[in-house]
Amino acid sequence: AILSEEKLPALELSGYGPSSTTQTFSGSVSSSQSQQQRLTRERRTALATYLRSDRRSSSMLLSSEARPFKLNLSSSTESTTTTTNNSESSIIENWTPSKIKLGLSIYPKVAAIQPLHVEKITGMLLEGLPTLHLQRIINVDEDLRNKIDEAMNILTSSNTRDQQQNDSSITNERLLNNNNNNNNKNFTFDKQLNEYVPLFWQPDKKGVYAPRPGKYTPERLTAYRNVGRLIGLCLLQNELFPLPLCRHVIKYILNRPIRWHDLAFFDSTMYENLRRTAYDGEKNGSQYINDLHLTFSMAVTEKEGGETYDLIPNGSSKDVTYSNLYEFIKRYAEFRMIHLVEQSLQHLRLGVYDVLPSTSLDYLSPEDFRLLLNGTSNINITTLMTYTTFNDESGETNERINQFKKWFWSVLEKFNPMERQDLVYFWTGSPALPASEGGFQPQPSVTIRPADDQHLPTANTCISRLYVPLYSSKAILKLKLQYAIKTKIFGFV
Repeated sequence: AILSEEKLPALELSGYGPSSTTQTFSGSVSSSQSQQQRLTRERRTALATYLRSDRRSSSMLLSSEARPFKLNLSSSTESTTTTTNNSESSIIENWTPSKIKLGLSIYPKVAAIQPLHVEKITGMLLEGLPTLHLQRIINVDEDLRNKIDEAMNILTSSNTRDQQQNDSSITNERLLNNNNNNNNKNFTFDKQLNEYVPLFWQPDKKGVYAPRPGKYTPERLTAYRNVGRLIGLCLLQNELFPLPLCRHVIKYILNRPIRWHDLAFFDSTMYENLRRTAYDGEKNGSQYINDLHLTFSMAVTEKEGGETYDLIPNGSSKDVTYSNLYEFIKRYAEFRMIHLVEQSLQHLRLGVYDVLPSTSLDYLSPEDFRLLLNGTSNINITTLMTYTTFNDESGETNERINQFKKWFWSVLEKFNPMERQDLVYFWTGSPALPASEGGFQPQPSVTIRPADDQHLPTANTCISRLYVPLYSSKAILKLKLQYAIKTKIFGFV
């Protein structure tokens, strides 16, 4: 679906969050939109609770998405010690009576420790902790303080991440890694891009994808965010994601500096042309660069919109010289990889961290990230053997079964790399092996069916199980496997 050139469905636009909404929409939010945002927040909190339900620590249930516990106070925070005398009608949010009672008890104690965030933290405690736990910590000051500190840490981490994601000037400065005073980098695109182009494309290396430039409609940006959420869920649940991403896209998700040499993984031909230009410029001097008649503008490929853009204000009027050649190369690489699709990258990253804690990927390199997310397409048969178990339903002797197992692995050893990928795809639903044995949930298995030279192998990809009849010869086994994996449809039963 994300590679289809069709109109995107009207997805839930409120999934952007407050920061993205202000970038995409203008005007006041209607009451129906506010209601939709509240429902979205509740669903996201429920999802976070579900994903963390197997963890013992109650602190993991605290969420920055919790609604605040608001009171209609007529005076300043000095009067918070008397808030327990306020009637329930003073509470803005619609809480249950039991939660209201607990909230009125907790509120003044939170206000004494964190007066600036009292409403938010009180709401986090009420939504995130079980009632019995709340009743216990109300009377234990040390435990309550610990929970307040944990909630404050979550808020601080969330605010820090949002600031990093939405402050484009900080992002640009980090990505450029340039201490010089640069010209304005805020690009305003007035090009009429197609809103129906696929979300992703393969810019250079086959099988590696990057966001494709297109009109920034609310549906398109929501789709990117949902793709990011799928990435986060795959990482969280140890599943393989079927769309390998370009290196600079991974680095953007990880909040790592994107260098100009990352262009080699995006457009190797242009990278080599620019590298050669810099080398020849150093070798032949300034006149060589002048003779190229370059300006600070660039024309992108047809799949990127086929338009011409200025890399700096009035860039088409500014010549590239020997002294500013490296600035041109850096700006070119930055524009192609980042600015042309920056909102898409932002929403992709936001989606990932909708699911994962903000610091969970801090120690991963781009290579580690790709291996965990996409596995390895190099199918090592020895490794696959260690993962695989056999189940015998044929009723034959052990000697016959052991011979068949040897045939099976011998055939796989002689498969070419593409055939191995096709077999693993037919078998497990993914053309790659996970980074470790634990990535298989459950472990791959082969069920040996009764002798039958007529039927093809089948598979149940949900449980990574391959069903193979006990063929009478190794040649027949090879032929049947090759035929089955080419049809692919037999891999889903």
